[in-house]
Amino acid sequence: MDKLISIIIPVYNVAPYIHRCMESVLGQTYRNLEIILVNDGSTDRSGELCDFYQSADLRVKVIHKKNGGQVSAKKKGLEVASGSHVGYVDPDDWIDLDMYEGLMKLAIQHQADFIACGYIKEEEDQVSVEVKNRIPKGIYSGKNLKDIIYPNMFKFQSESFLDGIVSSGCSKLYEKELLIQNQFKVDDQLQINEDVACVYPCVLNAKKVYVTDKCYYHYRIRSDSTMRGRRTDELHQIFLLRNQLESCFLKNEPTGILHEQLEAFIQWLSVVSLKKQLGLKTSAMYLFPYRHIEKNSAIILWGAGSVGQSYYYQASHYCKISLWIDSSPEPAVQNGLNVFPPEKIKELVSFDKVVIAMNDEKIANTINEQLLSMGVEKNKIFWQKPVIEKQGFFFLN
Repeated sequence: MDKLISIIIPVYNVAPYIHRCMESVLGQTYRNLEIILVNDGSTDRSGELCDFYQSADLRVKVIHKKNGGQVSAKKKGLEVASGSHVGYVDPDDWIDLDMYEGLMKLAIQHQADFIACGYIKEEEDQVSVEVKNRIPKGIYSGKNLKDIIYPNMFKFQSESFLDGIVSSGCSKLYEKELLIQNQFKVDDQLQINEDVACVYPCVLNAKKVYVTDKCYYHYRIRSDSTMRGRRTDELHQIFLLRNQLESCFLKNEPTGILHEQLEAFIQWLSVVSLKKQLGLKTSAMYLFPYRHIEKNSAIILWGAGSVGQSYYYQASHYCKISLWIDSSPEPAVQNGLNVFPPEKIKELVSFDKVVIAMNDEKIANTINEQLLSMGVEKNKIFWQKPVIEKQGFFFLN
C-alpha cells in the first residue's frame, strides 16, 4: 500500500478561496491522503466550509481552535498527523493534481526525507511567474549538502536575496519526523517569514535533500492580504526570526558560512521594513539619466535592485515605462513590484530605449550582449555608471 501523506491546511477567513484549494487537494492523483483542516478561529464561513468537506470526504479531518496564528495551526495539525510524510497547503492557494504523486515518487526513489519543488506566483491580473529553486536539481547528502546547499541557502545578489532553496514551506514534502523535529521549535508569535524558520532548519537536519525544477504549487497574490500591509511590530518579528535561526545555524554549520548569510539577510529585511513603515519602496539614491532619455519616450527598464527602483520612481513621472524586467524578478515581485523576466520583451511591439539599471559594468555588458542576441538594436540600449545622491549632491558611485 502507498505511504500515507498528511496534508495540513491552516484556515483563517478564506471562504472565497478555499473551494479551489480543496478541489486541487481532493483531486490529487496520489490517493492515500489524510487532509487536516485546522480552522484557526475564523470569523467568516471558513469553519462551516471545513465541516462540509469533512462530511463529503472521509480523508478529511477538521480541527477548530482559538485563533493563534499560522504557526500554532500548523503545530496543531502536526500533532494529529498520522502519515509518514507531511505537506502544507495554504487555503487560498492551489496545487497541480500530480504534485504529491511527483514528490512522493522522488522521496521513495532517492530515499530523501526533504523534497523541494518551486512554485508559481499567480497575480490578480492573471500574470504567472515561476519561482524555482536555484540549486541544480538532484539529490544532496553529506558533503554535497555542505559544499553546495549551505553556501547558497539564501544569497545576496543584485541588491536582493535569492533563495538557493525556495523558502516556501508549502512547496515541500517532509518526512514527518524531520518536520516534527523543527516545526515545534518555531515561535508561535512569528508571523512574518515563519516558513524560513522551519524550512532551513529542516534542510540542515535532513539526511537527504532532493531538489526538483518542477513548479507544482500555485501561490495566489492577494491585494487584500494582511501580509502585504504594514505591521507596527515588523522589526520585532524580524528579530524573532533571527533568534530562531541563529542557534540552529551555528550548531549545524560551525564555519560561519550560514551565520554570515543570516546576518546580511536580517539587515536587508530590516532596511526593507523601515522603508515600508515610511511608505517608501526605495530611497531615491540614484539619479535617472534624464539627459540621455527623451521625455515621454517608451522605455524598458532592466534591473529591480536599488538602482532599478530609484530609476523607476523617477522615470515614472518623466517617461512611459513599457516594461520593468530583471534576470531574477522573484524577490522584487515578493515585495509587491511589477517586475517580469527578460523574455517578456518579445511581447512588446515597439519601444524607444532599454535602460540598464546596474552598478556593475561587467553585469551591464552581459545584459547588453543578451539584448543584442534577442534582436534589440544597439542604438536602443543605454547604460551609464549610476550617479549616487549624497547629502543633496550626486556623485559617480
